[in-house]
Amino acid sequence: MLTFIMPFIEWITEKRIDFWYDIIPAREKSLFLEMQYGPSTREISKGSGNLFKGSPRKIDNLLRGTTGQLGDIALQTIDD
Repeated sequence: MLTFIMPFIEWITEKRIDFWYDIIPAREKSLFLEMQYGPSTREISKGSGNLFKGSPRKIDNLLRGTTGQLGDIALQTIDD
């Protein structure tokens, strides 16, 4: 399977394929989409969640999955 496609499949299934755990924990599923974030969720994902009315956890997973470690370093630089 192409590595680039995996984050989009994970977005739809709301599960990490490699570890098969929920991207959004059960305790947050009843919250509004914009409020589904944790302590490790990037600020840019939280802002995008508010702007597009989406889950910051899913956005964060998509960004990390499509950009890899280089994108993760760039996102960390933006957050700091």
